[in-house]
Amino acid sequence: MPGIDEVCVRGPVRLRRWRAADRDALTRVVRDCLPQLRPWLPWASGEYTGEDAAEFLRGAEEGWQRGSSFCFAITTGGAVVGGIGLEQRHGMRVCEIGYWLHPDHRGLGLVSCGVVLLVEQAWRGPVQRVQIRHDANNAASAAVPRRLGFTCVEGDAACEPGAGLSGVEWVWQLDRPGSGLQQ
Repeated sequence: MPGIDEVCVRGPVRLRRWRAADRDALTRVVRDCLPQLRPWLPWASGEYTGEDAAEFLRGAEEGWQRGSSFCFAITTGGAVVGGIGLEQRHGMRVCEIGYWLHPDHRGLGLVSCGVVLLVEQAWRGPVQRVQIRHDANNAASAAVPRRLGFTCVEGDAACEPGAGLSGVEWVWQLDRPGSGLQQ
């Protein structure tokens, strides 16, 4: 996906491309979030170390260089409070948005703003459909696409049941206006 901005701003939300210098901030915010992330995200199952953060940041840089994955820090008031990404997972025409947020910053619309910003970025390229996927038990993750007008389609994939997981993946999608795709 060519032409993805490295910084996107709307209201109190600033998305910016992750950089190697974010290692300590990323480690700190993930560690603070681990109890809330563990039920939903396999990478949050252990202790999150500085090396884990460095590995993620290297992968984020590689994805950006390939043009297939665009990972951003969610910031507000100058502080890193979460992460959000836009990734090609199903070819050039379909991409997926994933996100997580520190619990102290939930309920403020920060993730919703971030998703809107990334959908706008996606529509600048060849993308025709944006998806958000999450476990059926994750009500907080479901609230975002529901609020933004995504359509929930029947889960087309199952995830491995674990702590808090139902084993049913919900898929929400939003088609580019005028694309002719069926939801």
